[in-house]
Amino acid sequence: MPLSRHFAARVLTATGNIPPHDPEFLLRKRHRLKDLFVLANKILEDEFYQALIEQVYARAIQANLL
Repeated sequence: MPLSRHFAARVLTATGNIPPHDPEFLLRKRHRLKDLFVLANKILEDEFYQALIEQVYARAIQANLL
C-alpha cells in the first residue's frame, strides 16, 4: 500500500502492562497478549469501534484468591 501525502495511517496502538512477545501466546489458555490480540481483532472488525478507538491501555490487575 503506497504512502499518502494527504492522509495519515490509522494504527491501533496498545500500551501499558504488556508482556514480551511469546511465539506460542495464541496456544495458551490465558495470556495477556492473547487477550489484547482478540480485542484488537474485535475492534478492527467493527467500523464503529475502529473509528472510535485509537489506543488500548493494558492495566496490571491483581486478583486475590480467597
